[in-house]
Amino acid sequence: MFLGQQVGFVDAKKIALTFKVSTKTVYRTINKLNSSEIIIESQRGRGYKLIEDLKLVTDTKADVQRQIDMSVSLLTHFPNHMNRLKFIDKFYISDSTLTRDLTRIGEKLKKFNIQLNRSDGEVTVIATEVQVRKALNYFFLENTRTKNVLDNISEIFPNISVENQTFISSQMMLIEQKLNVQILEPYTINIFSHLYILLERVRQHRYEITESHVVQQHYDTMLTKVARQIILNISQFSHEEIPDQEINNLLIYLVGLRYDKQLDDSNNDEAYQLVDFLIRNLSLTDRYVNFETLKKGLLGHVRPMIHRIESGIAVVNPLLSDIKFSYREVFGQIRLVLDRSQYTISDDEIGFLTLYVVRALEEVTDHKRVLLMCSTGVGTAQLLQTKVRHAFPNFEIIDIVSSKAYQMNMNNYQNIDLVISTVNITYQPISPVIQVSALFNEGDKRRIEELIYG
Repeated sequence: MFLGQQVGFVDAKKIALTFKVSTKTVYRTINKLNSSEIIIESQRGRGYKLIEDLKLVTDTKADVQRQIDMSVSLLTHFPNHMNRLKFIDKFYISDSTLTRDLTRIGEKLKKFNIQLNRSDGEVTVIATEVQVRKALNYFFLENTRTKNVLDNISEIFPNISVENQTFISSQMMLIEQKLNVQILEPYTINIFSHLYILLERVRQHRYEITESHVVQQHYDTMLTKVARQIILNISQFSHEEIPDQEINNLLIYLVGLRYDKQLDDSNNDEAYQLVDFLIRNLSLTDRYVNFETLKKGLLGHVRPMIHRIESGIAVVNPLLSDIKFSYREVFGQIRLVLDRSQYTISDDEIGFLTLYVVRALEEVTDHKRVLLMCSTGVGTAQLLQTKVRHAFPNFEIIDIVSSKAYQMNMNNYQNIDLVISTVNITYQPISPVIQVSALFNEGDKRRIEELIYG
């Protein structure tokens, strides 16, 4: 848009001269554009300018969903253009609303290096097949967020037939069987979306020209065979010949998925470095954080995440709003740290990373430093230790002492969270004490739970 390329206000005469129309035409056009919602600001004596942040014109949920549906229509029709009037008729909107929607869509498409050409009443997507597929995948996945669904395929892919849905689901099962893995949520939707787009584009004889991607070699033997079989199955199902380059394109998506176990035993230096950088800079000083478990969980996500970033594959986190609301501080800290890394990481990816960190921190809250006490410090205390460890795995048993030893060395146990004793204590301890049976029964367990957790 002309005004979007200008700095400050532009008067009607300059606009009229630029487009070789009268000033009255300029006035009428601006009034028409602003008829639904104000997107052009005017000031007497200064002229007009596009609202600097169109987000100030708040979109409703219906607006956002309509823009997603329009994006899918545009991308699905690529490389053919679409007439503006078809949009107006299909979505029951005014011309000014369509202009605003296309502006919003254009901004979202920029991340895929896609441009919209709007001229002569037509809207055309300027992109490669690779870019179109990635954008289509993104907008399909956005449906899981806007429609608040994760497993209702017909809601995410409104035009999918039962036959196609059944076929794609069977190919996903084949992937899991051949690799002996389980594809984790929400990555099941990612691969379903890719296979759906691939099937539809093949039927339109639109094939993806392979871009230069670096596919990790240790995945090749395992995954290429699976990718080749899936492409062959799609070819037979669609009765279309599919070029071999689509095998590598599918392989790229398979590498970017998250499985229930690691497919390789390599030490990915980039992933390790990023995870170490994150943990160090998050200042997780609590010594009871299980860093090995945290690192393992983060690495499981970061490995395919780096591949997705390098390959331009989007992932949508349907829980993102809840994560930002419930764990705002942790999410913000991770965002600040990763903004200093070499990667451009989306909020959706950061939302997943937040869950791993939050889980590690919440496990710490269950950790308690416990002292076991009996009359002599031996005998029944050994049995008590076994039963307490079984009942409370997160309890760290620091020591087993006699009542007398505790009384004489009380200052050595100032950091104890709880003393579990089989004897009655007649002096004032420095930590909470609960007396239990030497055999530690269910009633003892419930009383400890009430004391610790309320």
